Amino acid sequence: MEYGFILPKNLHNTVKFSWDILYAVVMTDISGISKRKRETISFNQLDKDLCCSEENGLSWSTLLLLRILAMDEDSFKRERQRVLTGERIGEEVEKRVLQWKQRLFQKVLETYGEADRNDVIHVKSNGHLSENMQLALQLRNQEKQILGSALEIVASGCP
Repeated sequence: MEYGFILPKNLHNTVKFSWDILYAVVMTDISGISKRKRETISFNQLDKDLCCSEENGLSWSTLLLLRILAMDEDSFKRERQRVLTGERIGEEVEKRVLQWKQRLFQKVLETYGEADRNDVIHVKSNGHLSENMQLALQLRNQEKQILGSALEIVASGCP
């Protein structure tokens, strides 16, 4: 947007997630985050780079963060080093992570739906969108495409 254009199907485009939206998704299933988990997340900076791309799906840090949050405390004590290397820990953890991915993508897509409705109201009242608004809309459409593709992959049962 800084240069006045959007590259279609740019492999480097990502959708960034806020910690708040990720937290809202996972906290429906867990009662809290232990001090040990919070320290591990912070030390390894797993709360940074929370994003998804069409090419690779969830970023490494987002996937590890979800796995850590999905683990019970005993498993986390035993398997902490394995999860930090990216190993799959167990079917229950992976199943929960898959559910959270789906909820996360759906939740973000819902927020884009709200933004789309606001744009329609804006166009009806002003009769047009500015050039910057058109670029922002193109960018949002690309992000919706990324999330839609990621959601299809998750719905098909792939990691």
